[in-house]
Amino acid sequence: ADFSFNKSAEINWQYTDPGGICNVSKTTNSSGNTLGAWDTNNERISFFGDNSTPLWESPVNSEFSFPADITADGQTIAYGGDNEIKVFSADNSTPIWFYSFTGIAEGVCLSPDGLKIYVSFENYNGYSGTTVAGFTVGNTDPLWTVEFPGTCEGLVMSGDGNTLLMS
Repeated sequence: ADFSFNKSAEINWQYTDPGGICNVSKTTNSSGNTLGAWDTNNERISFFGDNSTPLWESPVNSEFSFPADITADGQTIAYGGDNEIKVFSADNSTPIWFYSFTGIAEGVCLSPDGLKIYVSFENYNGYSGTTVAGFTVGNTDPLWTVEFPGTCEGLVMSGDGNTLLMS
């Protein structure tokens, strides 16, 4: 997109929830699909196509803001909450993968192809610091885990999927 100073901005569509706060919003450049993650009162993720009517929504188990991600092609969606991670296909709100654990997911990143998910956890299964783990979607056994002392505020992945950054 050209965001030059000579061009005025326009609104394609907007969505407002009078009782919720959108803590994550991500859109894709190829499909135009948009993900919204709502906390406060009615915690959920909303998956939008090219207008303000959600294609589907799914409730989230989280007391505070929670991480969510969508692949660049808009076909795979994920969130992490309190004691759970869910991955969805764009087709519907039935998870294609569910992972239950003890702790709080503080960051989630999907690989560019949507086949792997990387998660940063606090208090993961009894460890008092932060654990970062990689999973193949569909398998609840981690491919790898790394433990760090202290807390985590987020997890981001490079566009090519080769680098994770935890803060």
